[in-house]
Parts: sequence; structure tokens; C-alpha cells
Amino acid sequence: MIVSKPTQFNDFIINKKIADRLATFTTDNLQNIFLYGKKNIGKRTLIQAFINHLFTQNNIFTQKITKNFKYNHKSYTCIYTTSHYYYEIDFLENVKHIKKIIADFLLNLCSNATLHNKYRIIILRNVDIVREKNLNALLYIIENYYKYNKFIIISNNSSLHVFNSKLMKLCFNIRCYLDKQEINNYIHNKKYTKKVLHNIHNCNNLYELMLVINYKSLPQYKPIYIFLEKIHKLLVNMTTLLCITKLKAYIQDLHLLNFDLKTLPSHYIKFIRDKQDMSDSDLHLLYHIANKYNPDNRTFELFSFIESFFIEVKVHNLL
Repeated sequence: MIVSKPTQFNDFIINKKIADRLATFTTDNLQNIFLYGKKNIGKRTLIQAFINHLFTQNNIFTQKITKNFKYNHKSYTCIYTTSHYYYEIDFLENVKHIKKIIADFLLNLCSNATLHNKYRIIILRNVDIVREKNLNALLYIIENYYKYNKFIIISNNSSLHVFNSKLMKLCFNIRCYLDKQEINNYIHNKKYTKKVLHNIHNCNNLYELMLVINYKSLPQYKPIYIFLEKIHKLLVNMTTLLCITKLKAYIQDLHLLNFDLKTLPSHYIKFIRDKQDMSDSDLHLLYHIANKYNPDNRTFELFSFIESFFIEVKVHNLL
């Protein structure tokens, strides 16, 4: 029963109600959209189908761009996706430069007029990781440059300051969730035991739902161990700092899988201990590094601390 992701609103069975709500918008009546819900609930797939709906397309060519800019005499990098129809920025990919991207890149982009009084569409993903001060700067842009821009904003249910902000007043709000009737429609011609049906209806996201539907149960292993193996192999083979980009990608993937990154160092220590014998001195040093990069002890970005933990493990050759 493994199927490809829907690309048109007519293809949806799960999230059909939300697709129908989005289908009421056209390029003539489009408002700012705020789509929120748990991770792995189908928000990105809905937005991709929404863009196809707006422009009557099926396979829009996109280009991912990594570009350097200067703001207040300091350089920063912005990673974004562009097409003929929209811009897309994932704040998670740009976690270290969110302030500069909002204050410089987005402000310059949105303040420029468009041809023939048309508007540009800007998709902003993972807005829940934007701090309150930077969120206020973003809200200023949304409110003051509405004529030339329409925003599609995607958030997880993880930051109260986002939901308490003016954002919900500036947008048409849609909550994304798993609807039991839609799940029943999806599996109506399949036979499952009562236990499997119970597990299906108790899934928290589409990732779990597809696993239970296709394999009758969730796997005994956890995705964390797959990524720990990848991270360990990367560290062992790392000869230059060029591999840091791949390390960041693994950490971001774990974040998107709803894994608590604060516990990642302790999981890695257990992984190392199970994988190889370590001397007491090496083990002590490993715990010392994990404590040094405990995010609770500092006020810096969580991602930076996790990266630094793995880099120092490599520097001390504790592999």
C-alpha cells in the first residue's frame, strides 16, 4: 500500500479536508496562509500541492541557491529555493543567520515593487524556531509589504510566542491534523486486526501511520540509531572540515524527526560504549565533552552546541 505523495488536491485522501480549504484560494483571492501542526503531519506536501493548484502546474522547476550577502559590514549565507512562481526559505536550514535574513534579505526582497501590480509568493518554513525579537521584525515585513507579497508560513506546534503573536491575525489560519475518518477512508479496503487498527488510530503523525499501515507495526529500532551510525562513520572518515555540512544535515534530519537534540550526546556516548571498548580516561573525557556542550548550560544556539560536541569528539579521537 506504499503510494507516492499527492501532488494535486484531488489526489488527497488523508488531509483531504485541509486540501479542500486551500482549494478555495486562487491567485485572485489569495491571502497570507498560516499552516501549523505537528511534525510529519503533511504540511509540506499540502503546500506543494497548493502551489500546483494556484498556477495549474504539476511539476514546477525549482532551484536551490546558496548565496552570500553583507549586512552591517558582516557577511552571511542565505539558503533559499526559487522558481518562476515563489521563493521558499527554511529557517531551520538558515538557523545561524535568521536575524540577518529577515532584516536584510527578506526586507530587501519584499520592499521592492513587482511588475503589473502582481505579487510574489514567499513560503517560510519552520517559523517556530524564530525567536520573538526576530519574529516581530518578520511581522513588520508581512504587515507593511502586503501589497507586493503573499506569505505561506509553516510552523510546528512548538513555540507559544508564535501563536501569541500578531501572526495569526495577519494570516488565514489552518491547523493540520490527522482526521480519523480520512484514515478510515484510506484503509477502507484493507483488513487489519483490532490491535493494528488501534495502533493506526493512535498514530501521532504520517510517518508512524505509514509504517503501521504498510508493516502492521512500528519498527523495533529507532531512527536515532541509523543517524548515529551515519554520524559515527562520518566522524571516523573525516579528514577536513568540509564534512561539517553533512554533519549539520544529519542533525537537522533528526530535528525534523522530532528527536530531542539535547539528548543526542548521551545517546552517542551509549552508542560508542556499545560499539567499542574504551579506557576509563577516554570515557571520562567523553563525558566531560558532553557536559561542556550541554545546551542547558549556555544560551547559544542548540544546533551549534551539538555540532561542536561531535567536532571535539573527533579532535580528541574518541572514536
